[in-house]
Amino acid sequence: MFLGGECGKRLIPNVIDEMARKTPDLECMSIPRTNNDCDGWKPVTWAQVANAVNYVANMLITQNGYPAPGKFPTVAYIGLEDPRYPIFVVGAIKAGYQALLISPRNSIEAQLNLFDKTDSNVLYHELQFASMVQPWVDARPTMRSVVVAPFDEWVVDGVAPVLYTKTFAEAEWDPYVVLHTSGSTGLPKPVVLRQGMVAQNDLHRYVSAHDGTLPWLPTWTSSPNPRHLLIMPLFHAAGIMITTLCAFYYNTTIVFRDPSRPITGENVVKWLQNSNPGWTAIPPAILDHMSHSEEAINELKKLHVVAFGGGRLPPQFLLLVFLREI
Repeated sequence: MFLGGECGKRLIPNVIDEMARKTPDLECMSIPRTNNDCDGWKPVTWAQVANAVNYVANMLITQNGYPAPGKFPTVAYIGLEDPRYPIFVVGAIKAGYQALLISPRNSIEAQLNLFDKTDSNVLYHELQFASMVQPWVDARPTMRSVVVAPFDEWVVDGVAPVLYTKTFAEAEWDPYVVLHTSGSTGLPKPVVLRQGMVAQNDLHRYVSAHDGTLPWLPTWTSSPNPRHLLIMPLFHAAGIMITTLCAFYYNTTIVFRDPSRPITGENVVKWLQNSNPGWTAIPPAILDHMSHSEEAINELKKLHVVAFGGGRLPPQFLLLVFLREI
């Protein structure tokens, strides 16, 4: 029996609300207690996630109004790599909007093209991104920017619930989130992920082995320690979909890194040592850097799975995989 509906047809707003009702104190995500790794990580419960989703939905409705049915106006978001990304996405769904996640690496021209293609006229952002987003707002007369509150204010109790009443048949072609292409062949183009497409990943648990290989989702999330240390960026499909699928469909705790520090081999080692993950996914360039450190190699060997994406693995690391049994 799955909370939130029939497997393969579960809508994530319903999954979160049902998990919050049945298991409110169960850990859904984990965030650093402070910017000192040695202080460890603290849980974000299902009840807190549900409250934060309602916080976002109420904020969007209060500040932008109720959208016309079936229109899904676009609200852009950029911020620190923390739970606000996946929560903003689901809050937008509850409010009748669609969230556009933009890369901070895009040029002004690229951002404006995305805003134009998605008809996005409001941009929510972290305070420290104000200087970055201001040129985008200045160049688009119809756009306004809104600074979001710290995450602690998103998870407070007493937020009025926003009901989500759509059935799967009604919502399967509704947008889940808007991402964008890399722009390697021109300006980045928006890519809309649909709720039905996202929900299909719930069925991976029933896919049989092919040539002895099982689907990654049910396999890695059922390992002895399924906690996932999130390294991939949340504005990218790898980051937001690992978080969405593993946390919301496979009940796997997503461990968020310290967003105030860059992704380096040294920092990844510290996060591995102090957050108790069982698996992670790391960009090849970082794995290459880590392959030159005995301390890093030993930390990687403790994990059930080390995945990668965004390029090919360097030969040095591939050699380590075979020689050191990573």
